[in-house]
Amino acid sequence: MEKHEFELLAPAGSYDIFRGVIDAGADAVYFGGEAFGARAYAANFSFEDAKKAVLYAHLLGKKAYLTVNTLLKNLEIEKNLYEYIKSYVETGIDAFLVQDFGVFNFIRDYFPSADIHMSTQCALASSMGVSFFTKLGAKRIVLPRELSLEEMKSIKDKTNANLEAFVHGAICICYSGDCLMSSLIGGRSGNRGRCAQPCRLPVDVYLDGKKQDTPGRFMLSPKEMCGINDIAKLYEAGINSLKIEGRMRSAEYAAGVVGLYRKYIDMFLESGKAQKVSDKDTKALLALGSRCGHTNAYYYSHNDSSMFSYRSASMTSDIKEGSFKVEPKSFPIKAVFYARANSHPSLTYTYKDISATVTGDICEPATGRGTGVSDIKKQITKTGNTFFSCTETDIEVDDALFIPLGSLNAMRRECLSRLSLLISSPKKPVINDFTSGTKPGGKGISDIKLALFSDADVAVAFKNAVGFNAIGLTYSAAVRSGSAALSIKESGKTAVLMLPPVIRQKQLPVIKTNLEKLLPYYDKVITGSFDGMELLFQLNYNKSDIILSPRMYTYSDRAIEAFERFGINALISPHELSKKERSHRYEKSTIQYIYGRIPLMYMAACINKNTNGCDKCSHIYNLKDRKGKFFPVKNDCELCMNTIYNSLPLSLFGEKDYFDDLGVCGYIADFCGETAETAESTALAADKFFVDRIPPDFSFETTKGHFNRGVE
Repeated sequence: MEKHEFELLAPAGSYDIFRGVIDAGADAVYFGGEAFGARAYAANFSFEDAKKAVLYAHLLGKKAYLTVNTLLKNLEIEKNLYEYIKSYVETGIDAFLVQDFGVFNFIRDYFPSADIHMSTQCALASSMGVSFFTKLGAKRIVLPRELSLEEMKSIKDKTNANLEAFVHGAICICYSGDCLMSSLIGGRSGNRGRCAQPCRLPVDVYLDGKKQDTPGRFMLSPKEMCGINDIAKLYEAGINSLKIEGRMRSAEYAAGVVGLYRKYIDMFLESGKAQKVSDKDTKALLALGSRCGHTNAYYYSHNDSSMFSYRSASMTSDIKEGSFKVEPKSFPIKAVFYARANSHPSLTYTYKDISATVTGDICEPATGRGTGVSDIKKQITKTGNTFFSCTETDIEVDDALFIPLGSLNAMRRECLSRLSLLISSPKKPVINDFTSGTKPGGKGISDIKLALFSDADVAVAFKNAVGFNAIGLTYSAAVRSGSAALSIKESGKTAVLMLPPVIRQKQLPVIKTNLEKLLPYYDKVITGSFDGMELLFQLNYNKSDIILSPRMYTYSDRAIEAFERFGINALISPHELSKKERSHRYEKSTIQYIYGRIPLMYMAACINKNTNGCDKCSHIYNLKDRKGKFFPVKNDCELCMNTIYNSLPLSLFGEKDYFDDLGVCGYIADFCGETAETAESTALAADKFFVDRIPPDFSFETTKGHFNRGVE
């Protein structure tokens, strides 16, 4: 077989776990520091622990990656990010895991020698998004869990990118990075590392007001991923790194899982043949911990119902926590000490082929007993609580020299520190000076008032609307409608197309073909993914006519400016920023989301299929949670995707004066997720608002979302 990199990547929630998974056979470890990581409730690492971890990994020829994979707000970036990244760059960290496009460009600008891995939170599900970031210099792309082996191989064949795939651990039922459920229900944002996992709670399923019979109540809670039987196929698909999930798991779990995967990866690499996992090891993996068993369904199926637990979401484990211990380990070094009268003494420590040298104060002849070889050896072989053990010495000194013990101790400490730094960071990193206050300059799209529909007939009905000057359709509605865009344009309004929120590799050819037909009829296009953005670039669509959806996460001015570099100057407001946070952000290119049921999740899984069977028809189900709230779920058969919407629609009509003062360039009212009848009646009220400036008096409850409260 043709050989390529095949890394086993392990999680670590603490320094001891880091040591444990390295010793168990991990080739690399990812962990979170004191800020900006997607597991805010994990123990995470102090900076001192992180330095020790990087050194330990590099002593063994392994790698260490730091997670910076949350979305950052303006003040966080401008006040804290530079020094935070700089400190880790100087420790020799091997790569940063990143989600935020503003953070990506921040690191590229100020730390150009640093490697960046694009997090699965970016949901780069096709060769389009993967190609976009590899062209920008991303070292690796972490693929979504939902992709099949066939899709992975296709992406590899088309991009030759360094790809990382999940192989073991928990599965989010939502496409990663596209979940706002925890955020809007409880104020704990998954995009900020604080997911409360409401998807693990029981729900009842309703259709047309009737409760449905379901396999169980845990309809959104999948089993744990386990790909230990698929190692050979992952290799054949061109995957470069196998990622184990679990930074909040125990040391016993992390080291145990790593050890079993190491065993079967080595067996495969040595033989070149797929290895059957023994019943004993299969049971051992289950015993280490899982949610109602294991599944590898995503590798082979788009939305296999067997991957769900249905009747329980609890984590079970047969291992006894506290049994894990980190074994002591030391690394041999050689010390060479040289001293002559009236000259500076020198001390050199060497580990393998890496050497560090320091000099001390000038040596003077002794007036009494001099400092002997044995005295010097005693001091320079002390390595304290470092990883080193001085096993060999070479000492050459003049007779009757006086060298203070304090000077020897200082030389020893400095030389060990230099050696550690050389091992951790053998190459001098490139670090540019920080410039604060980067400001975008785009003006957006002037005075756009956009109504967005998932029903072509309702969209066309609003071609004569007085308040709306733009009408938009979802991709699937546009594919079904044929001439809807033409009818909208003939009425003098701007026709807008919203691309699929997720574009998967296997769907890419059809979507591309459809867009080649559709784009000439649409004046503007909304994209919610980097896959969609790159696809528009490749289709030569006018970049100034591209609008970023809230899912492109322009939380900060850095993110806005990063997109401006590509000629994109219009974006729809993010959902998680508060009124106060918006006052710190550049707003002139923002189209304000003023009404709509905010999508909480986009899923490959299908509620319709798992409840009543696939009939290839679109329905609006409702999920009733434990508090009696109903969340609409719409299945889009054109994309084979489900969208869960918030229980209450967002309504910010009463805040329009505030947004006008901010200087936003337009407004969007989104009627997707509603029935055709509700969408039409609500859109009429919204349309009237833009004429009379009287906020609609809806007969149903609405929410202001994060406008007042924001997220942590």
